[in-house]
Amino acid sequence: MANDPILAPFRGKIANLDQLAPVIQSTLAARPGQGIRAIDAAVVDGLSIREDPDRGFDIGMAWFAGVPLAWLPEVGERPHSPPSRGWRGSTASAAGS
Repeated sequence: MANDPILAPFRGKIANLDQLAPVIQSTLAARPGQGIRAIDAAVVDGLSIREDPDRGFDIGMAWFAGVPLAWLPEVGERPHSPPSRGWRGSTASAAGS
């Protein structure tokens, strides 16, 4: 990372790259999303996203200049359902068997 050409214009001009794009790892504490791991990243004067590492790094929420871009359902962020249970949390198939 120290020799990354993308970062070359910033060398010697800023003390810490977090000034440009801070990244914060956290675990949600409020229900119903309690226990969900999240990675929040923000770019100065622009896009902010919340990635969900337990969902294949899916982008869960997004904002531009503080304005929400992503739709968030009434139930909020929820933990990932195991594949065997499906998106509805049901063990029954669509055919009812």
